Amino acid sequence: MRLNRLIGTVAVVLTVALSSGAANAAFTGYYSLGPGTHWVSDTPWNGSIDTTGIPDSVALVSPNDVNNYGNSASTTLMITPGSAGDNATLYVSFQWSYTTLDGSSTFDPFFFLLNGNPTQLTADGVVSPQSGSYSIQLHSGDTFGFEANSVDSWFGSATTTITDFTVAGENTPYVTSVPEPESFAMLLAGLGLLGFMARRRMQNETV
Repeated sequence: MRLNRLIGTVAVVLTVALSSGAANAAFTGYYSLGPGTHWVSDTPWNGSIDTTGIPDSVALVSPNDVNNYGNSASTTLMITPGSAGDNATLYVSFQWSYTTLDGSSTFDPFFFLLNGNPTQLTADGVVSPQSGSYSIQLHSGDTFGFEANSVDSWFGSATTTITDFTVAGENTPYVTSVPEPESFAMLLAGLGLLGFMARRRMQNETV
């Protein structure tokens, strides 16, 4: 009875250990970045998207081009989640950090986009770096992404780096599960404990 109770406890621990990494999708699997992937980008007037930090991070640089001074333009990165079933609920979350070379963040705001509707994440009138987190619930078929806008396309660009990007929800097999190192440690500890108790029981039965 005591062994069965212990096995049940260890099973719960192992379940938590293996499931704890299920939300750590980052820019992998369906959401990986690169040629031929599901993301759609636009980088006008010297705007750019830096993917050297993939899969952990991606950075959007706002347009900056003296030949287009006074005109607004945006660097964008958009994606539509794969089929997750009708009306499946999805949850998107990420961290962002922002720096600007312009005179103020007012001229280079950063937005989250949902079905073409922008939500500004940066505060206007700030010169120093900014950062924050954002999460939102959406549904299969929604299109979402990021926008690094430049109001005047001159006097310096702004760079926003996205980290801890996660998509999770119902029926989302394309979300890559990457268990954390602590999860593997819990798994090994649980297996070791089961082996130890089984050995003790065998020794007691042979005495």
